[in-house]
Amino acid sequence: MEYFPLGDLQAYLTSPLPETEVKQICFQILEGLDFMHRNGFAHRDLKPANILVKSHSPDWWVKIGDFGISKRAGEGLHALRTLSGTLGFMAPEVLVQHGLLDSAEFGEVREYTVAVDIWSLGEIIFRALTNEPPFPKGLASYIKEPSSYPFEVIDKLNIHWNAGKFVWNLLRPMPADRPTAAVALRHPWLASLQKPLPAAESTGSLQKYEHLFAPENMHLAEPE
Repeated sequence: MEYFPLGDLQAYLTSPLPETEVKQICFQILEGLDFMHRNGFAHRDLKPANILVKSHSPDWWVKIGDFGISKRAGEGLHALRTLSGTLGFMAPEVLVQHGLLDSAEFGEVREYTVAVDIWSLGEIIFRALTNEPPFPKGLASYIKEPSSYPFEVIDKLNIHWNAGKFVWNLLRPMPADRPTAAVALRHPWLASLQKPLPAAESTGSLQKYEHLFAPENMHLAEPE
């Protein structure tokens, strides 16, 4: 078993982290989630305490830990049904499914998907950037009116506008509206960390994702 003397990310979230460092952390977590999700596994309890730190500021190296409640998703829509996770980082569809959140917008929820990990990552990155939870008054009002998302909390930090838009996309109320880990890795906010695409996956081959970058769709921020 690997030993991490530097502990976990939770210990470092006592004040907002620099934007460049949050990008490093986010990108590495997304790479781990992309690998898990492509192989059909959901972590289901992503939170700062489960992000283990190999090296910290200014050059972060983190790893996803605690796979105790990770689960291989089922066939079809990768459906999952059991209550798993930590309050404060659990996706709304999980809370609704188990009666912990009252929201008619979801209808009758019987299952959830690997998109729960994307929501949890959004919570982590919002807190890393701001040292605040995104929804201190609860999720119900945000789900009913998604335009109430607290853009101003990130905007006041004088960081790139793409940061706020990126996190907003991870925290979309409806799971189908959230990007996959693979798509999120190509977001403009993370451009400085992205590796060149292989020839077989050139920009032309990514046209199927083009609508995600259109401002009228808003799944992802428009590239600069």
